[in-house]
Amino acid sequence: MDERKIGETLESAWKQRPYDESKIRSMDPKFDPLGPATVHGNEPSRGAKIDAELKATDEEELRKKAEHKMRTRET
Repeated sequence: MDERKIGETLESAWKQRPYDESKIRSMDPKFDPLGPATVHGNEPSRGAKIDAELKATDEEELRKKAEHKMRTRET
């Protein structure tokens, strides 16, 4: 198999991916602690639910800090 044929094969395989990239991202517990279980149709574990709650709390806190920082810079 020459290099051109290998390249064409890889390109066609890349174009025919059977999965959605957003689904892959949601399966990563770093992005969504509930993702792996829900993608597979299962109920998330208690630990995953706690992780999701903590992540949401942290994101809210960071958002509030960023807003406060922007307000103090304006004055």
